[in-house]
Amino acid sequence: MQASLSKLAAENEELRSRSQEMIYENQCLADIIRSWTRSSACLGNLHGAMKPSGDKSGLGYGSKIDQLGVDTYIVNHTTLQFRQQLDTKIAGLETNLVRHFAGSQQNLADDIALLKSQVAEIIECLKEVRDAKKGE
Repeated sequence: MQASLSKLAAENEELRSRSQEMIYENQCLADIIRSWTRSSACLGNLHGAMKPSGDKSGLGYGSKIDQLGVDTYIVNHTTLQFRQQLDTKIAGLETNLVRHFAGSQQNLADDIALLKSQVAEIIECLKEVRDAKKGE
């Protein structure tokens, strides 16, 4: 019985550790998303400050500004794809975590039910021994 309790405690500790790892990974992914979002916003602001592509007035930097617009579009598109991939990965992690905890919870409930029945058997045996000694 003590071995079963120790096994359950070890499994519980392992689940806690995995949970902490997943929480840490989610936080890291969220930090990456925030960083990409800030970068995208900065590039969006820069893109919004650009002159229209046909406007070549000024110091002759029109082609560089056009290229900056293309670069901004690429960064925005890449950021969107990256965010979608991260969202998918986070959803998968959350699903796995929920499934794992549900399965572990069921295992713990089954193990506790087994321990209860074993304790009940031990108590019944002790009662029989006690009754047998009373009869002697």
